[in-house]
Amino acid sequence: MSKFKIGSSDYVLGFSRWYDLEGKSCWKKCRVLRYIEESGRWQIEWLHNGKQKEISRINLYFEGENRNLFEMRVATAEKYRKLSEVYLRYNIQIDEMQTETPHLNSKDY
Repeated sequence: MSKFKIGSSDYVLGFSRWYDLEGKSCWKKCRVLRYIEESGRWQIEWLHNGKQKEISRINLYFEGENRNLFEMRVATAEKYRKLSEVYLRYNIQIDEMQTETPHLNSKDY
């Protein structure tokens, strides 16, 4: 976080997703106050209304960060999350199979 500090300030500026009452999101400018080690989350304060919130890194990019690289990391994370879900579902189906699977005898090979 310190590499994104502006001058000698105690905070870093960034952008976080802001959701309206209809559930639509947009990126709004925020002040990154601190990283919370215990939860692995970031405490931010939106500049447009002063509200604070704890968020995950996937919902935060720093002002000095390359946005295209950030979006590529998020897309890669989502891809692997979906792939992991497929593998978990597959393994659950195998674990819940009710029929016996045939076994090969040593004389069969």
